[in-house]
Amino acid sequence: MFTFRQNLHNFANSGVRGTAPKTMNLVCCWLGLLLSAGLLLIGCSEPVDDAVLIRQRVAEMETATEAKQLGDVMQPVHKDFLGNKRIRKANLKALVLLHFRRNKNVHVYINDLEVILQDAEVGEAIVTCNVVMAGRNQTLPEHARVLQVSSIWKKIEGDWFVVSASWKDPLLGLR
Repeated sequence: MFTFRQNLHNFANSGVRGTAPKTMNLVCCWLGLLLSAGLLLIGCSEPVDDAVLIRQRVAEMETATEAKQLGDVMQPVHKDFLGNKRIRKANLKALVLLHFRRNKNVHVYINDLEVILQDAEVGEAIVTCNVVMAGRNQTLPEHARVLQVSSIWKKIEGDWFVVSASWKDPLLGLR
C-alpha cells in the first residue's frame, strides 16, 4: 500500500512539473492569438456612428439611474453644464441624489429619443426625448413625472458630453 501511495505521489508531482510549462506556453499562445484577432477585427470594423454613441450614453445614464449609481449618471455631464434656471452640474447632482434618497426604487423610461447631428467638424448634436421618472418606496409608484427634455451634446476628445439641457413638464407646463 505504501508503494502505491509513493508511486501515485511521484506520478502526480512529475506530471505537474512536466506539463505545467508546456500548458502555460500553449495558453499564452492562444491568448495572444485571440487578442491579435480581436485587435484586427476592431481595426477593420467601421467606425461607430456618433448618433449611436450618444444613444449608448443616454442608455447608460438610464441604467445607472435605475441602479442609483450617481457617479455613472453624472459621468456624461460636462463640468460646464448649464440647465434650467441656471442649474449647474453640482446642482443637478444634488437633485439626482435627492431623488435617489426619497425613493427606494427609481424607474426611468425614455422614449422618442431623437439625435440630430449639427456639425461633424465641431462635434455638436441636439438630443430630444420624453422622460418618465417614477419612484416608489413600497409596491406602487408614489412619485411620477413626465418631462420633455432637449439637450445639447458636444464631442470632446472622442467622448460625447451633455453641455446644456432644458426640460419642462408638458402636463403642468412647468420648467
